[in-house]
Amino acid sequence: MQLQVTIEDNLTTIVNDVLGKIVIQTEDKAPELADAPVVISFLNGKVTAIGTRGVKGADLIVRFYPKELEPVHVREQLTRLLDEKGVKTASINAERIKIPTNLAENVKVVVAQFVLVLTHFGLHFIPVKKKPLKAQHRWNKAVSEIPFYVDDFGSRATIVWRKRNEMVIKKGATMLLRPH
Repeated sequence: MQLQVTIEDNLTTIVNDVLGKIVIQTEDKAPELADAPVVISFLNGKVTAIGTRGVKGADLIVRFYPKELEPVHVREQLTRLLDEKGVKTASINAERIKIPTNLAENVKVVVAQFVLVLTHFGLHFIPVKKKPLKAQHRWNKAVSEIPFYVDDFGSRATIVWRKRNEMVIKKGATMLLRPH
């Protein structure tokens, strides 16, 4: 995907032959732009609203001017994408519509490319789930597929943790003759 990018103080413009034009601006410092077909408001890195104009209090506004698609279909697909991931947003100036079946695949492709561009510019349209910080202290099936290798105190063995309370030493292990 070829992108033409123009970066100014608080305004980034991205142009693509297939996607159209994307304008990323910080709300408080960028020059005021007219309403756009698709506007996504971000606050603290999270999507707060999708519509035709920005939301007051948003710290970042993304304006998308799709090249060959109806903006209402793009807004609907973006809203559906967030709904699938369980993200609550406000839909401004838009009722939920049905995307025609002959356009649905095309809209999905363009929206996927749009989200990819946003992600590469550090805007995570779909929030990234954080992994738990605390270790899980219980057995699970994934552990049974990992062989453990012991090579210490003159002993060598391959051990598999088969069940919650069962460990198996594989054939061919060399054990210490006399324990200390």
